Amino acid sequence: MLSTISNPCVRCGKERIVLKTWTALVGKAKLTYTDTACPDSDCQKVINDEILAQKTKREEIETKKAKDKEERAKLLASAKN
Repeated sequence: MLSTISNPCVRCGKERIVLKTWTALVGKAKLTYTDTACPDSDCQKVINDEILAQKTKREEIETKKAKDKEERAKLLASAKN
């Protein structure tokens, strides 16, 4: 028995629609992926822009973190000499 799960848009609250569903084997597990979108295309564009901005910010933070770690390692190495 399959039940319908509510999946409202995080921005406008409309019920999201399924664009694509596929399965993949990961190790011994079979995973089912579902790609959904807001039925309001303008709302979905705003959500996509927000997701892109979050992803860009996260990448900048990770890059800065790696750079800072490298600089700390250099400072520790020069302090030991």
